[in-house]
Amino acid sequence: MNKEEKLKLFKGIRRSNKKFDSSSKAEKRVMIAKDILKLLKAEVVSGKAGEYVEFNSMPFFYDDQAQGHLHNIPKCEVCGIGGIAYAYILRKNNCTIGEMDTLGSGDILKMVKIFPKRQMNLIESAFEQWDSFDNGRNKKVPAFERAYYFRSNNNCPKHKRGTNNKALELIMKNIIKNKGTFKP
Repeated sequence: MNKEEKLKLFKGIRRSNKKFDSSSKAEKRVMIAKDILKLLKAEVVSGKAGEYVEFNSMPFFYDDQAQGHLHNIPKCEVCGIGGIAYAYILRKNNCTIGEMDTLGSGDILKMVKIFPKRQMNLIESAFEQWDSFDNGRNKKVPAFERAYYFRSNNNCPKHKRGTNNKALELIMKNIIKNKGTFKP
């Protein structure tokens, strides 16, 4: 996809920002999930385990606003919540390139407040195949156990080459199907 096509895609997504701003949090989560599916289909982003947001090259400055430069990035690799952050930044332009490049899970949770922390943890657990324990409390939690097996149960285990995009797609479709809530 060339820069002009990306710009057209991005403008199309941002055109619905008025609706986005007046939507409930659950509706916003569905819109973000749909945005990620569009970005995956257009090969603007691709799933990558172990990275929140990774740029292959950055022909601009760290203190530039991210939204104005996303179309210049050849391809961005994202994890489950990294994809959510990318789509949210595309809509809301709430960080710089430098901030986006160094995002951690805590930064994403502060920035993307439309997703509850537990939901973000479940999404990341499903994408990364984290263990089934809730934040290291050594207490098994059924939702986290289901999240851990989400990829395997959907025939896209983490160790199998080429399954990260499929895992990200399945997670986003689950969010859409469940009206803004990820239910592994």
